[in-house]
Amino acid sequence: EEIRERYPDSRILRLDSDIAPTIQIQNKIINDFEFGFAPFLIATQMLFSYPLAPIDLVALVSADTLLHLPDWRSNERTFQIIGQLKTFSRKNFLIQTYNPNNSAIQAAIKNDYQAFYQEEIKTRQELNYPPFSQLIKLTYWHDNAKKAETEARILAEKLKQQSSSRIAVLGPAPTFIPKIKNKFIWQIILKIS
Repeated sequence: EEIRERYPDSRILRLDSDIAPTIQIQNKIINDFEFGFAPFLIATQMLFSYPLAPIDLVALVSADTLLHLPDWRSNERTFQIIGQLKTFSRKNFLIQTYNPNNSAIQAAIKNDYQAFYQEEIKTRQELNYPPFSQLIKLTYWHDNAKKAETEARILAEKLKQQSSSRIAVLGPAPTFIPKIKNKFIWQIILKIS
């Protein structure tokens, strides 16, 4: 909306799975952008499938949404996405974030893989995340919310009773997206040393 307000006469393209569900539509959008029929392209990670020529300005809007996903790999994914986006930039690369000092963002800006690795491996060791452990995610889906929760709790309790000191049973808890296609989803994580 902000771009449309600032540049009301400019054509703005969008590339995501809602707007461009087929390869043909995606190719048309990319071609329109590359041939200058639109000065702006707002895209999801789908953009990485296309070898775009360098662009004068590339921006990552709200990098924090990547950083704060409930996933132990979120820093790594943020580092990768920033690195990939930077390859599209000819002149200027902007990152919108409330966490400019985040180690993944700082390392990605500097193309410093070694610094990122050192910080990330230290954190993973402290929290016993892979490669220092193995994680197994168990999910339970049901069309009844109470049944999904109850069954997940029963399984988690049985696992906790049977597990050894090498296995931590985390959960159960609703998944990050707790309902898909009228199914309620709960998860249990097993962390194995």
